[in-house]
Amino acid sequence: MINKVDGVTADELARVREWVTAVAERTPQYETSQAELPRVLREGLSLAEAREGRGCAHAGCGHEDHADHESHLDHGELFDTWSCQPEQIFDSGTLRAWLRDTPAGLLRLKGLVRTGEAEWSEIQFAGRHGTLRKADAPANGAAVVTIGLRGHLNVAALEKAFFQGVSAGTGA
Repeated sequence: MINKVDGVTADELARVREWVTAVAERTPQYETSQAELPRVLREGLSLAEAREGRGCAHAGCGHEDHADHESHLDHGELFDTWSCQPEQIFDSGTLRAWLRDTPAGLLRLKGLVRTGEAEWSEIQFAGRHGTLRKADAPANGAAVVTIGLRGHLNVAALEKAFFQGVSAGTGA
């Protein structure tokens, strides 16, 4: 997040963008003033919202609080989401390697996936850091939800990862 963009010139902002890219080239940048960070970046989408198709801004989004609803509407203008319910068993080591080299444009990812015949893992990614840890079996099966800046979320890479390339034995 690049904060206080309202207090600098266009040239200064360009230099900050270049510096951030040089230091963390694959990290998406979000610009703001007054540290106003949309709820979706602070908290992410819940797996229930993803399963119910409520990951994007639209009427009936399920938020009862007006302020929550307003920030959720911002989400649809600023962010893209992608979710899936992968059925295969993933190799934990391969998932951890993937989390170290996620597709450009990915801001957040969370989910529950199978990592063994009777094993489940929680997968999370935010900023530049990902984790994979053992979890209890979910009642509704596997689910993954992702968030990226509008127009920058690489859906093709996510589909490949969760439907073709990250599963056990693929080496991807």
